[in-house]
Amino acid sequence: MADIAEEALIRFQSDAYKKTSFQIIDKVRPILDQILLSKLDAEAVETIKSGQDNFELSMPGWSEEDIVYYGFSGLHLQRRFADLLMDNYRGELGSDITSLDVESIKSKHGVFAEFANDAIGKQRWSIKKALIGSLIVEGGLYAISEGEWYRLDEQFKNDVDGTFQTLIEKWPSAPLKMIKKISANGKKTGFETELEYNKRCAAVYGQVCLYQ
Repeated sequence: MADIAEEALIRFQSDAYKKTSFQIIDKVRPILDQILLSKLDAEAVETIKSGQDNFELSMPGWSEEDIVYYGFSGLHLQRRFADLLMDNYRGELGSDITSLDVESIKSKHGVFAEFANDAIGKQRWSIKKALIGSLIVEGGLYAISEGEWYRLDEQFKNDVDGTFQTLIEKWPSAPLKMIKKISANGKKTGFETELEYNKRCAAVYGQVCLYQ
């Protein structure tokens, strides 16, 4: 046991991880303080209400299945959208956005997705779990992903943003709009799949579609 304890101590004090991909743990730290978490949630709500672009919406995890459409639950309107966008959520809220609060994004309002594969039922998750983005609170930079808050090293964020900017290419013309489709049996109305859309864009813009 003494040997095991000694080895554990050596590993605990080691900084060898800094030479691996795990070095990111020094730049991204999960937030556990409940008071700070409550403050971050409240700031996120105020940011959404003010119309700022700090946050967008995303589907938690990753799925290879094509999504037919997205929608929002817990609201008066139940429209369908080809993309999951914060602007769509604000639009569905309408004048009710003034009464938006933390409880709403955590449990009252949600996102749902319907898949092209009929064997997969509608997937639902809260607005908070869909949030992705960052904000500055008391001089600290914080980011949220899949409902969890993290403290970020600002230089790390700047490096990521800088690299991303070098990869951006403008569309040769206005992006094509998604095409609405009706299933063969006429029971499901939605949008073309991501693969269909990408193939159509490739044909129109004279590009090679690498999406498979």
